Amino acid sequence: MRQGLHTAIIGAACLLFAGSVADAAPATLVSPTTLTNPKEAHHVHQVIALKFIGGASITRDHADQIGGPAIVYEVELWPHELELELCAAMLTGPHQRFYPLELMLKHPFTLGSVVELYIGGGPSLTLDDQGEAYIGAIASVGSFFWLTEHFGLLAEVDYAIVADHGAVNELELAAGVAWRFD
Repeated sequence: MRQGLHTAIIGAACLLFAGSVADAAPATLVSPTTLTNPKEAHHVHQVIALKFIGGASITRDHADQIGGPAIVYEVELWPHELELELCAAMLTGPHQRFYPLELMLKHPFTLGSVVELYIGGGPSLTLDDQGEAYIGAIASVGSFFWLTEHFGLLAEVDYAIVADHGAVNELELAAGVAWRFD
């Protein structure tokens, strides 16, 4: 049953991504002049990123190291103001694996054409390898460093809280690569 649930979550994320790409109208990337001149046309951007997460899961009794890969899909909802991010990860701890699925609203702070800072937060659903599901929330502060128009690096700090028969606090650092497209 838990394998079926994992497959359903991954399938839903893929369908969300495929639908967004199929519905996207052809457009050009936001140029540095568009960022400084609001009268020019703006094109909605999307981002796919792969990142590695490392951190600690802290309960009242102990702290465990966690880490693993994640895939991120982001779409701009309101130009220069609001982005929606969907993140699916596989985090391994000393005793079991966790599969968090996070939905986050982010506010970007664009500094020219290279650096984009952001702050965000939203709900999360975490599955463990026994098939148990836990709800929670996540807050994030991070940045993209765009090396080219389409390729960049990302770095972020996350705080998550998960309800698992009491609160589990997680402090995470993440780094990865990102691809931006219209």
